[in-house]
Amino acid sequence: MHQNKLLQNPQSLALKHNFKFYAPIAMLFVTCLLSANIVVQKVVPIGNLCTLTPGDFIFPLVYIMDGILTEVYGYAASRRVIWMALFCNIFLFFVIYFAILLPPVPFWHDQQSFVTVLGRTQQIILASFIAFLFGEFINAYVLAKLKVMWSGKVLWARILAALIIGQGLDTFVFSILAFYGALPWHELFSLMLSVFLFKIFYQIVLLPLIYFLIGLLKKHEGIDIYDRKTNFNPFKLGWS
Repeated sequence: MHQNKLLQNPQSLALKHNFKFYAPIAMLFVTCLLSANIVVQKVVPIGNLCTLTPGDFIFPLVYIMDGILTEVYGYAASRRVIWMALFCNIFLFFVIYFAILLPPVPFWHDQQSFVTVLGRTQQIILASFIAFLFGEFINAYVLAKLKVMWSGKVLWARILAALIIGQGLDTFVFSILAFYGALPWHELFSLMLSVFLFKIFYQIVLLPLIYFLIGLLKKHEGIDIYDRKTNFNPFKLGWS
């Protein structure tokens, strides 16, 4: 029977082990974050129940991938991807700023629409940066700590606990910073609550898929990392 290598932290493994799926997951992680920040401006009704944004269908995938990265590769590996995504987010901010500043040719008449849409994206990217900085690191920290405390058992409870805490903080901070002044307070609160409940429901529905992917990755990577000796400083970019 296939036996995963149990590790206290990924430092020694990172120097010797050729991860097969770490880079593709990291790339998808970054892509989902940037995509969600661009499409999040549109508010759509979900029947008569609530209002959401297109980004709310994409952004939970970022937290799911963060949980998968932390569970399979450890907190330090997840931390590196979080910072990669944050740097890409800031780069996108300056790309949009540069694109807005460039003067259009006389026959192009969509400059104002361009500014209206992408100008709001800048505010959203900054809000996302701050909310993501807190929410993602807390999500990864809680999941890694609970894995050690509960000896790797009850994965579903660890995932949900981390998601509820991380997503709750992220949703609150992001909604306030991104939509302050754009929506009345009662609509903002309604949007915030709807988004939070939807994200949790979304991730509960996807729990079987999360279980499957984590098991598959552990099997093919041949590892199972417990962060007993990991430095949890979010500003440290090493593998320990």
